Amino acid sequence: MKRLLPLLVLAPVFANAEQVPHTFIAGTPAKAANVNANFTHVNDKATLNSTSIATIEAKLTTIESAANGSPLDILVNGEIDVEVDCTDQPEALQLAYHQHVNYRTLNFTLTGNCYGDIYDYRDDTDNGGIQVSDQTIGINSADPENRASIIPNDQTGKAFLIAGQGGGLYLSDVNVTTGENEYGAVFFSRNGHGSITNVTINAAGTGSIPVVVQEGAQVYFSNVEINGAQIGIFARNNSTIRFLGETTVNSTEGIVLRTGVSVNQQGTVTINSGSGQALYLNGGVNWISSYAGLPLNLTGTVHLENGSYLNAGTLNLAGDLNVFDSSVKVDGEASMSGNTWLDNSTATFNSGTDAEIYSFSCHGLSTLEISGWQKFDGTTVDTSTNCVNKDIWNSLLSTHLNSI
Repeated sequence: MKRLLPLLVLAPVFANAEQVPHTFIAGTPAKAANVNANFTHVNDKATLNSTSIATIEAKLTTIESAANGSPLDILVNGEIDVEVDCTDQPEALQLAYHQHVNYRTLNFTLTGNCYGDIYDYRDDTDNGGIQVSDQTIGINSADPENRASIIPNDQTGKAFLIAGQGGGLYLSDVNVTTGENEYGAVFFSRNGHGSITNVTINAAGTGSIPVVVQEGAQVYFSNVEINGAQIGIFARNNSTIRFLGETTVNSTEGIVLRTGVSVNQQGTVTINSGSGQALYLNGGVNWISSYAGLPLNLTGTVHLENGSYLNAGTLNLAGDLNVFDSSVKVDGEASMSGNTWLDNSTATFNSGTDAEIYSFSCHGLSTLEISGWQKFDGTTVDTSTNCVNKDIWNSLLSTHLNSI
């Protein structure tokens, strides 16, 4: 009996622990106490649920109140469209950018004159600002007939906008005024991409370089005008430029291209540099026009060196052409009023070329081809130019080798 005592003591404890709700079997009488216990259980659960529902409703009310007190973002295909009015608040674009900085794709529609350098923290210029990575920003005007403008930030003095580290920058129907002597007000770098469409860029200061494209970036230009810069467009290091619509550059040095830049010209390009340098290609740069009738209008010197190639459609050049270890080819007509200097280089023109024979000067192993041009007889060595075509070079080399 001693061994059964613990079991006899514990038995009443388990008997008093009711399992609620009770389960009833058909045809078996239900005790009133069990039925009442079930009702009490249901009532307790309902009361608990009511408390939870009240808590959730309170949270929803708080969220709705916060939403009603702030502007709602408009989502279009996963992109955020934000309207910004800078008419009375030039910093509005900068503030709107920081408000939406965590979105990957932002489209700003502007009214008025808005501060650039939007990545910098307002009233905290020592912070260093936000470094953009893999973010695409579009900026356009609410009224293309009355364009909005990007102007220098009052705290940093810059208009700086950038597409970098795989991100994009797409400017359309806006004007840009750079900061004083600003480098890269519109900046594309490190595999960035974008376009500049229906945009006028006015540079402030004699040292400004408003558009910079570098490090594998790709940019489309269409109906763009750049005024007053030291260098209008500067590109380097395997970047790509495509001129679609008309592009006009009025600057001391028009377009400077270095180290592996590729240019696809599909629209008229006009560069006015006066007595300065209109076009500079250095280091394996390739400029290719889409067809013979496409104008490349240049006022100023053109300089090529180190394996660069200029293939123009129709070339109108008011200035000198200097070619060092490089090649020039004009598929359409060429009108050149300056001198052409070839040094270990080749130049090929068609019969529509308008230039004086004495304007050509060849040095080293240079070749000049002008098909059917009555001012130049390519079958003889012209003593005034030292320029010959490939056939004459082959003949001269053959004669020299036979004499050895």
